[in-house]
Amino acid sequence: VVSCGSSVLPVHRLVARENKAKKIVLMKPPFPFSVTEYDLVIAPRHDEPVRGRQTVLTEIMPNQITPALLEKEASRFEKEFGLGGRDYVSVFIGGDTRDYRLSEPGIREALGRIISSSEKRGKRVLVTTSRRTSRAVEAAVKERCGSDPLCPFLVIANEKNAENTACGMLGLSRIAFVTEDSVAMISEAVSAGRKVFVLKAGKGKLPHKHYRFRENLEARGCVRGILPD
Repeated sequence: VVSCGSSVLPVHRLVARENKAKKIVLMKPPFPFSVTEYDLVIAPRHDEPVRGRQTVLTEIMPNQITPALLEKEASRFEKEFGLGGRDYVSVFIGGDTRDYRLSEPGIREALGRIISSSEKRGKRVLVTTSRRTSRAVEAAVKERCGSDPLCPFLVIANEKNAENTACGMLGLSRIAFVTEDSVAMISEAVSAGRKVFVLKAGKGKLPHKHYRFRENLEARGCVRGILPD
């Protein structure tokens, strides 16, 4: 029996007991559950130390990215959105957490420099926000990218989201900029094998595991953290 997330662990336990099944859990089981209860625990390395007899640590969050899916969605995006060629840069903008706020000026600065640099290199820019993106940041993104011919694809996730947006964008790009708050989007970009820059474009503090996650990937040469300027 395989489960993911704390809310289903009681059901997991009951179903496994009824079927005399092996128990596999994704992510670290929270209190009062113990890793010793499970036959296999698959957990991200950036979680608090997970110790158990049968524990596998992943460097990033599991996701759906595969070479075949990237190729499929890139081809679909080319046809559906008229994105000729594959010389693009992707920008993924997350949002606020409890003690962290994306900076509107920081996002403006980052987008301006990314677009300017891309233009010099003959590239264009694909941009998406997330459902956590604040209205103020969304407005800044639309103002900067909405009518710019160098930004032929813009998704405001809280208004309308294209199917498999991340896969299509990553399939068309070789470089990705991702705001530091989104472990999921950074994981997808790393899974895609892209050159990944993590944008430190916010104020406040992220959970400690976010910093452990980035530091671990930086040590392995998978990402590089940069400031908007």
